[in-house]
Amino acid sequence: MSRIKKKILEISLISGSILISLIIFEFFLELENKSKPVKQTVVEINGYNYRFLNDEKIPGVFEKINDENEIFIIGDSFVEGSVCAADKKNFPCYLDKKTQNLSEVLNLGIGGLNPVDYVDFVNKLKMSSKDKVILVLYDNDIHLNKRNCDQIKRQSENFDIFLPDFCEHKNLNKMDKSNISIIQKINNKIKKYKTVQLIKETVFQVPFLQSKFYRTEYRGHWADFNSEENKWIFSSLRTIKQIVESKGAKIIFTYYPNTNNISNNDNRHFQWLSFIKYANIKHNIKILDPYPYFINNAEDKSMVWSLTDKHPNCDAHKLMAEFIFQELKKLNIINAKKN
Repeated sequence: MSRIKKKILEISLISGSILISLIIFEFFLELENKSKPVKQTVVEINGYNYRFLNDEKIPGVFEKINDENEIFIIGDSFVEGSVCAADKKNFPCYLDKKTQNLSEVLNLGIGGLNPVDYVDFVNKLKMSSKDKVILVLYDNDIHLNKRNCDQIKRQSENFDIFLPDFCEHKNLNKMDKSNISIIQKINNKIKKYKTVQLIKETVFQVPFLQSKFYRTEYRGHWADFNSEENKWIFSSLRTIKQIVESKGAKIIFTYYPNTNNISNNDNRHFQWLSFIKYANIKHNIKILDPYPYFINNAEDKSMVWSLTDKHPNCDAHKLMAEFIFQELKKLNIINAKKN
């Protein structure tokens, strides 16, 4: 056998071994990330179908007012907690157990949503003076896409909501800031693979490489009060507050903290502190900070679902529910303790 053929065979064997190893590792990550399936309830709001976790009462709260004392928890996938939902161990379910006989908790969290959708939710919800809304923000809520811009344009006709300049761009289809560079385009093609997700999360932990990730850019908007996204999100939060209070209900704002690396030196927490302070001083919006509670009570530094899914695990959801329950008592919204 010639040297060239030997080299080709050697390269082929090495490449084949690497490929097989990657396939096996991908399979392992898929199993490690697996969770129980959950059913969904579909509700149409302003032309969009929203898939809430299955609850026979959810369609009704958008159609008629009832006399029950209800707590509507609104947010994205961190509120939805689908990986823990089948065992009723997500944050809304834990809170519902703690408020049993005092109020009923309804989970209006859906993955991929942000305050654009929350404006439509509270506008459509049939609320009374007995009801409360807990709106839970998260880091990526400040990221906008074409669909969001279409929603904001519609909402700005009826509410005092800031319309970002880039939403008026003629080539709006090309304005998704997470799909501009070649690297971003490649990432959007391969990010579905668990191995890629794990590599990205590992690389992101290297401080000097974090600036290369788009998530670092949009997270920075929370503390950049002159950015278009920041002006929009504050206008949306003000609108949400006005809508809820005009219906006689109470609203509480908070956010879901980082549970991937719980630390006193978390830069993401510092950004939230800046946002919370500005919201209170400039917009009279009070936002509860759950992160100190996590720092003091978390048994592990990392409380995420899996190696590749950085959503909170069920223990983190329990901590979030306990924090909210304590805050409800402090605000005299819940006056008795239920274990």
